[in-house]
Amino acid sequence: MRKGDLRNQVADAGRVVIITHRNADPDAVASAYATKLVVENIVRGTEVSIVHPDGISHASKQLLSKVGISYDYSREPHLQPRDFVLLIDVARIEQTGLVMDYVRNLVESGDVKIGLIDHHETYSELLSLASFYLYDPKASSSSELVYELASEYGIELPKQALTLLLGGIVFDTRRFVIVSPRVFRVVAELIEKGGNYGLVLESMYQRPSFAERVARLKSIKRARMLKLGDDVIIAVSHVSAYEGSAARALIDAGADLAIVVGSHNGEVRISTRASQRFIEVTGIATSKLMEYLASKLKGAGGGHSLAAALTVRGEYDVDELVERCIALLREVLPKDMKLKEITD
Repeated sequence: MRKGDLRNQVADAGRVVIITHRNADPDAVASAYATKLVVENIVRGTEVSIVHPDGISHASKQLLSKVGISYDYSREPHLQPRDFVLLIDVARIEQTGLVMDYVRNLVESGDVKIGLIDHHETYSELLSLASFYLYDPKASSSSELVYELASEYGIELPKQALTLLLGGIVFDTRRFVIVSPRVFRVVAELIEKGGNYGLVLESMYQRPSFAERVARLKSIKRARMLKLGDDVIIAVSHVSAYEGSAARALIDAGADLAIVVGSHNGEVRISTRASQRFIEVTGIATSKLMEYLASKLKGAGGGHSLAAALTVRGEYDVDELVERCIALLREVLPKDMKLKEITD
């Protein structure tokens, strides 16, 4: 789905401010950096800045370091009238974290225009606010969309940017677990034009930080395990950080669905990961599961079929939230499917 022309939006704007979701992962970082290059090429002289609310993830830092790219970014936007705000890899404005009220108020007042480049399966309410969007839930990643956009404008991106986009795709496809012919065509072009797949792999195989490894191990130790049907295992746990990584650890350990809760300074983050087996048995994508939990917990969530997350404002007891997640999971599962606690 597409609306408007990016070149016209940029030409009419005073400045372009690119904002990603909080704690920007490699796909968000790669697509934001490449979009900045695209914007600077299609309208020469445009002032472009990048905002990563809460900074960037550990995986993003590793990728940037390995590729040899360093760029300035801020954690908070400072918008002016006539700015064009381009949200990248953002399914819902709540994913921009604490800046969301500030951005929403300016957009609704008409002082700034908003654009969107995103691929998440959750239909975004941002589409109704945007004067430009490039939205395709069939794309593997926002990096894929940005590369296609650059190609459409005839822009030859430098090799470092191509490698960064390649890293965004590899990360969001879970190293090509989620694939399509389109993904491989884009990846082939990126490599043919100079993208360094070896560097991407090196960045992703580096040893996780001590804190992340501790979080992964704690999630396994604290996990509540449930059985669905004959052989589907569901694990629900809690950690104080690295929820996404902890959920992946539970999947790697044998779970078919992992839900990990974390509480951070007045808000709760819930990350989920799933195996293809879980979707085959239940017919439920994690994006839909997170949407349902978000509606019940009064938060905002979404994502992909095998990976999704939600954010809820407020102080909560994590043990109570684990129980609540299990109860809501029982509600969303087909009526003929029963969850049984694994205690042995």
